Amino acid sequence: MNSLEIFTQRKNHFRDKGAKVIYGLGRYNKTVTCLMNIVPKIIVLSTLLMVGCEIGYRTDSNSVNWVHWNEGTGKVVQPLNVESPSAFKKLGKYYGVSGDQVFYKAYLVEGADAKTFEVLSESYSKDKEFVFFQGRIVSDAQASDFRPIATSYGVDDKAVFYRRFRIVGADPLSFKIREFESSPVYSCYLVADFFGCSEEYRRENT
Repeated sequence: MNSLEIFTQRKNHFRDKGAKVIYGLGRYNKTVTCLMNIVPKIIVLSTLLMVGCEIGYRTDSNSVNWVHWNEGTGKVVQPLNVESPSAFKKLGKYYGVSGDQVFYKAYLVEGADAKTFEVLSESYSKDKEFVFFQGRIVSDAQASDFRPIATSYGVDDKAVFYRRFRIVGADPLSFKIREFESSPVYSCYLVADFFGCSEEYRRENT
């Protein structure tokens, strides 16, 4: 399994070309094709509803708040438990630091070293020791040579990662992203809330 390729713009499923095996985030269902046409429309409508609600940090000398949008309640303001609000600094859109504290959105990033912390992408970050995905440690990732290759994918010299999980058997040197439209699984849709590369998640490409 030396040549895995991502087969979706959502970057959530892929296959091994040689074995013709689909690895996905749930059950493989060739019949649910209409969702591929519905989902983009839902995204457009949601975007229109959220116009004018700018996501990000709002700071003053006494407080730091994370402001975002909830479809049910509208604008949401979450106060951060910051030791020194006046010293708070934004790192990109979703990260911030204050003294020895590092935050992802409204949440404290446990184990992060503020002095060496750096943002790699909207989702990935690292410090001198750890790699983080959305504020949580990516187990077994090497901070010294880790780099994102897509929104939810990253590689180091030894492995490929999806979010916080290592893709067992994937070769970081040959792992490539392909456009979903050009793949043989374009008519398929995968629904899931968990990632895995165990036998339970393998589906034959037929």
